[in-house]
Amino acid sequence: MTTVLEALKRRAEPKVKVYYAKGCDIAEADKEELRKAIDVTSKADVIVTALEKGLFSPRSITDKRRDRALPSLPKVGRASLPV
Repeated sequence: MTTVLEALKRRAEPKVKVYYAKGCDIAEADKEELRKAIDVTSKADVIVTALEKGLFSPRSITDKRRDRALPSLPKVGRASLPV
């Protein structure tokens, strides 16, 4: 299976820089990883946030593909997303 990061790097134009930072896990947030993610976003023109299926509440299933309507991140993770 191809990851989002691998696909972005493969499809990007040669002059495009693709940065990566882990951010936070499902259950808890590592403040150092979040700091790195915030630093990376300051360099970027475009930000892609990929969330795992485990982040979503079963009550918010929206269709048969099991996409979810509302992500549930740790509080510190929610505070770091640029919305």
